[in-house]
Amino acid sequence: MDIYQQTTEKLIQSFGVLTESAGFSRMTGQIYALLYLSPTQLSLGEIAEKLGASKGTISLNTTSMERWGMIKRFNRPADRRDYYEADTDFWRVIRSILRNREKKLINDFKNSLSDSLKDLKKSNQDEDSKFYIDRLQHMQDFTATFTRMLNAYLAMDKFNVGRINMTGSGKQGDEDED
Repeated sequence: MDIYQQTTEKLIQSFGVLTESAGFSRMTGQIYALLYLSPTQLSLGEIAEKLGASKGTISLNTTSMERWGMIKRFNRPADRRDYYEADTDFWRVIRSILRNREKKLINDFKNSLSDSLKDLKKSNQDEDSKFYIDRLQHMQDFTATFTRMLNAYLAMDKFNVGRINMTGSGKQGDEDED
């Protein structure tokens, strides 16, 4: 096994663990790492073979990954297979995941929180009720602030870190932007 295969294997395993800790399937991370380090687009069958997984498992994961903006699907003339490649712009991938996956989860949580708060406010206003109302109101205030911050982040095209402007494409700018 050469150094490139070793590096690829190591990153595939590490990225799988990382994505699993973030609430995704381990296979999602492994597919992304494989595609990220592949100089060519890979078919579903090639991905399955390289990762030792079934085509069905790979298909389920690539469908979600495509919806989240992590990978892109391509067709080739005279070839019925679909081919995939990773989106290498990390900021765009993260924003896409936040928009298409996390924002829905946050909105569901906000709705549940709001419904619970309304129910509590309708109930008897005893000490327990006041405690719960205060706690849920605090949580609702935090969630509203977090949502504003998330929306501001999602609106950014670039992430500006001091004098280094990262687009996620691996290119760095050296000018400050206001």
